[in-house]
Formats: sequence, C-alpha cells, structure tokens
Amino acid sequence: MKKVLIAILMLGSSVIFVNAQDVEVAYPKDQSLVNKLENYYELSLKPNNLFDRKNFFEVFPNDFKTFNSIYGCHENRIKGRYTTFLGPLYKNFYDHIRLFFSLDSVIDKDTFYMKVINIAIDGYWESSVISVFQSCIKERIPNDIYFILKTVNKLSDEKACSFWLFLFDGPYPYSKKSMYEKLYRLVVSKDSKQATLMKQAYNKLLDEERLMKGVDSR
Repeated sequence: MKKVLIAILMLGSSVIFVNAQDVEVAYPKDQSLVNKLENYYELSLKPNNLFDRKNFFEVFPNDFKTFNSIYGCHENRIKGRYTTFLGPLYKNFYDHIRLFFSLDSVIDKDTFYMKVINIAIDGYWESSVISVFQSCIKERIPNDIYFILKTVNKLSDEKACSFWLFLFDGPYPYSKKSMYEKLYRLVVSKDSKQATLMKQAYNKLLDEERLMKGVDSR
C-alpha cells in the first residue's frame, strides 16, 4: 500500500475532509479492472465515442463489494491509530459515477438498472462515494420507476428488500420520512408488493435507529 498525504479532497464544489491519522491507497492484487476503468473513461470523453462508453459500462463493477473496494473510502483502527484506506480510483469516483449514470441513454434500460441494483444489494451508506451513488439512484426514480420496479421484481424478496434498505440507509433515517412517504405513494400506486418490501426496509432502519439511541442513552 502506498501512503499519500491527503487532508482535504476537492469534489466539484464540495470539500471532503478525511479524518484520520494516516491515509493509504489500497491497491488491488489484480490491477487490470482499475486500468480498464481509467482507460475507457478517458476514451469515452471523446465526442460521440459510444463504443468506449459502452465498454466503460461493461467493466464497471457489478456488485457493491467490488464497487466499494475500487472507489470507496474506509477508516480502520490499527494498533491504536486510525487509518483511512482509499480505493485506487477514489479520486475519480465522482466523474466515474456521473458518467456511469449518464449511460442510461445508450444502454438498454433493463441492463442498465440490473447493474445499478446489483451494486446496491448488500450495500450500506458511507459519506462521499456511496452517498453520491445513492443520490444518483434517487434522482432517477420519478422518471424510471417502471424500469426499476421491473428489475427489482426479478429478484428474491430478500434481495429486493436489500435494495430498498440501501436506498434509505444513512444517518438519521427518520429525517428521510418525507422522502420515504413520497416514494411510497409512487411505488404503492404501481406495485403493492414492492411497496410492502420498501416499507419493511425503512421500518427496519427506524428500528435500528431507535435501538442505537437506546444504547447511546444508557
């Protein structure tokens, strides 16, 4: 692992503070996927280059573990010191995620949302990277609810519930009540089964929040 000196990271108009004593980039044993993502991203910036945009989509991670290991930011305590481990493409995560979500115009919608939802399954909220990915899904729900529900309905109830959990995961889930109620009204008008699973997922997060408050209050 290579140590890097990072205290403040610029992300568009935002500033992310990395709160750790040490920051290290965690390079994977197999660098080929990272290289492909970097290469296809750069090539996709050329005007009208649909071929390499589709290639970028093809090599983009298809599950949360891989996605988070490449783009994520993790803080671990090792021998009393907090160390932040950055994925090898952490510095590129915003640009790569925005490109990925723009590809719904050139990729078949069913294929596109299957990859989006596969990444969300078993996922959990973290600031910066995961939060951006989560927000990109939420932005598309009003216009693409048909394709999202169509894809989620191909999954087991357990995996579908995991997707809804990811959508609402994060600090203070009760603060998302207004967003949840608005989305629930949209989903229940089209798919009562998924509305029920979504409700179960959100209530689970509320229960966990109440439990944490109970632990904190003792």
